Amino acid sequence: MASISSRASVWLNLPARVPTQEHYPLENPFMIRTKHSPRGVAAAVALLGLSTFSHAGIDVGVFVEKPFVEIGKATPKLSVSAFNDGADATVDVHFGLVAPDGSVYEYPDWNTELRPWLSSFTLPAGLRFPATEITNLDSVPGGLTPGVWYVASVLTKPGTFDFLAVDLQPFSVADPAVQATTGTRVGALTLSLQDGSLQGVKTADAFFWGVDTQGALGDLVNAYGGDQPAVDSCRFDETSVNLADIGSIEGLVPKMLDAGSELTLSGAGSSLTLPRDSQVFQGVSLNTYHAGLGEGFYQTGVEYTFTGTGGADVGPFTAKAVAPAPLVLTQPNPASIVSQNAASDMPLRWNGSHGKGLVAASMASVALGGTTKVFTISCLFADDGEGTIPAALIGQLKARVDANGTDLAGLLGSLGNGGGGVDLSGVDLSGLGIDLSSLDLSNLDLSNLDLEALGLGGANLSPVVLAVLRSVVTPFNTDANDLSAGFFSITSGVTVSVTLN
Repeated sequence: MASISSRASVWLNLPARVPTQEHYPLENPFMIRTKHSPRGVAAAVALLGLSTFSHAGIDVGVFVEKPFVEIGKATPKLSVSAFNDGADATVDVHFGLVAPDGSVYEYPDWNTELRPWLSSFTLPAGLRFPATEITNLDSVPGGLTPGVWYVASVLTKPGTFDFLAVDLQPFSVADPAVQATTGTRVGALTLSLQDGSLQGVKTADAFFWGVDTQGALGDLVNAYGGDQPAVDSCRFDETSVNLADIGSIEGLVPKMLDAGSELTLSGAGSSLTLPRDSQVFQGVSLNTYHAGLGEGFYQTGVEYTFTGTGGADVGPFTAKAVAPAPLVLTQPNPASIVSQNAASDMPLRWNGSHGKGLVAASMASVALGGTTKVFTISCLFADDGEGTIPAALIGQLKARVDANGTDLAGLLGSLGNGGGGVDLSGVDLSGLGIDLSSLDLSNLDLSNLDLEALGLGGANLSPVVLAVLRSVVTPFNTDANDLSAGFFSITSGVTVSVTLN
């Protein structure tokens, strides 16, 4: 990643200066006098409306370690980044939180009077301040309350509320104590656009799942989605999965929830219907919702709306999120199989967004045996256009792949009951860059599986898949707050086959 400017490094060591009253006159509509001030609520509403604003080459980004928090458990870390593509600029730096009730708390003392963290601070020309941990949420006055919170940072002209840059990121706070009757329930809505040397993925999907145990949100989310690395870091994971026991997750038996016969996704004057598809998969009943995207459905900057009228388990809901610009990978070349020396770093380059938001990169491989093993390098980068997968982790991945081998045909077979005549019509391998939508898999004979027909390059296919994905994640809930947590994610990126040598 870009190095920290020596001048910018003093940012973390400077005390905040409290402005005098004349800096913030009462007639300023963004002035916050007390926690419960109507003007404070108005300020929060105005701020939320400028969640991705920047001006004159100056920009700021904020990050929250994970998109949800359970009251009583460890709180996530908060980080900030900054850019300046122009000349030296003097700004006031505000960093803090917007609560569900509209209260605004400013770091470092969580004041409610909009006192900046740093007053009249100079952003040097050419500044590239990477995502850097600032604090956590342990000391928020009164503690966290259930609902959607935002971590926010604003750069203004000194002593004013003339905004130069704004960034906000939401996170959901859940209270395990209110899950006593329903257990733990999670909803996931996705809009995905992926290209690259592997098959393209253009889909909308949704599923809802849960357990009858309260307070299991973290375990349930991590079991399905995994625990992500810190911003601007990578790590290697080896996971063993016995597909015959897929229903058991750390002692929790999940159930898929019914949210109605169909869902609707609309945006840019178009709409999609996602019908419910019920499948029985290794003893687990799945209720999923899926639809393919037509050409032109995904458009940058469009607000998309997921709606559901409710079903037996999940009530009516509406979720909204704005689509980011599609990620364009420029290094490595996404149009062909990538050859990578396992003893060298892999630099990644893409069309960055001045450090606003996150880009996830992964290199993954699957090895089959008595127990399926998944080897993954997971990286998380601030969206500044560049990142690096370290050679040490790539070497570790190659060693595990060489020692265990891979077998994609066998992988597909293991997902059913093995042998020919297996119904795989409900299997979604888009996460591995495999698009099965063009094939009739209702009665597939796996004994003569044609990988070329899947667009996977046949016998010379590399066992490693590189994915570089930009995502926007927005929390949501049902009208009756049925969910412990819900996430609507819009993702764009590429999936590329990689040969390690």
